Amino acid sequence: KGKELVRRSKTLFWSPDKGFRVCCAVSKRYEVKGDYQPYWYAYHPSWDSFFLAEGSEAFFILSCMDRDEAFAIPYSWIKKNKTHLNVTDRGERSYWHVPITTLDNGKLAINTSKVGTKVALEPYRYALKGK
Repeated sequence: KGKELVRRSKTLFWSPDKGFRVCCAVSKRYEVKGDYQPYWYAYHPSWDSFFLAEGSEAFFILSCMDRDEAFAIPYSWIKKNKTHLNVTDRGERSYWHVPITTLDNGKLAINTSKVGTKVALEPYRYALKGK
């Protein structure tokens, strides 16, 4: 997007005016049978309600350690679909599971486990600079 970002924490960044916000998550590649879910992310409630929701434009960035691409998921998509994701709830510590699966064409998708659909990530894809 060509925005200058300021680091708020290890994973959270925003523009100087705090309107544009991103949460960056990185996953290693998990060796799984059949390439079912080679990447996995946690999405934390504090990222949701206390950071991304307060931006005028916000994204959850999914990066894969062994790929030269990442995916910028708009917060509007997360807000609409987080109820379709599995949740780990341990009292004060809870988070949504964001598993990435491989489609038949080799492209990646979010596995919305509770509804059994796969959402292609290609529309949200961007190449990483310097890779």
